[in-house]
Amino acid sequence: MQKAQCENTSANTTPDGLQVWGDEEEIVAAAIDYARRRIMRAPDLVAAARPAADLALAAGTAITPWGMGGAAALKLFDQVLAPATRAQNGSTNLAYIPAAPTRAALAFDAVTGAANIFAGTWEAGAGAIHAENEALTWLTQLLGWPGTAAGCFVSGGTLGNLSALITARAAAAASRPRPTDGWKIVCADSAHSSIRSAAQAMDVKVVTAPVDHRGHLTGAAVDTVLDLSL
Repeated sequence: MQKAQCENTSANTTPDGLQVWGDEEEIVAAAIDYARRRIMRAPDLVAAARPAADLALAAGTAITPWGMGGAAALKLFDQVLAPATRAQNGSTNLAYIPAAPTRAALAFDAVTGAANIFAGTWEAGAGAIHAENEALTWLTQLLGWPGTAAGCFVSGGTLGNLSALITARAAAAASRPRPTDGWKIVCADSAHSSIRSAAQAMDVKVVTAPVDHRGHLTGAAVDTVLDLSL
């Protein structure tokens, strides 16, 4: 009896059977069907960005006190919003691909999203954190880093650079006093703009060094700019 009662308790009802959000079965089925069809078909190479004014006119007023309903929201996404985006697994993305391009990866994005996981604490996301740690261990082994190496995945290079630079500053502060003229970051003159934005957030100075003919930042170039900046 206990098991049957648990199985019949919907996610949108309280333990005493009171309905919270209403019947969502229809929109859930429609969304799952849309996701399956979208994953299986090739990306639309014609889809592209539209001017903000055009999108505002085409989308209309979507946020209202009473809501527009799940079916209308899915239709708006399918007919207006999605066509104004470029799928990152498209063949036109030759270098900058910020998302996994395979259908299997897209399918598992849907799986993990459906699991409604929060991996910010071990109590809530032990399984997800374990999987992340396993992937990080594999990566550190490929790089030849020591077994004590650890980390976490971030949303992109900008946040990755900020995290790494803050970690570097903390490590430096633990081994030497803060310089009288403040900390400095030495980077290539071709470094990503996120280095400068991170430096602003950290209140440190950026010192650039030229790259060699291969586009590499060398130790000799770093030593030169360090000597000049002292």
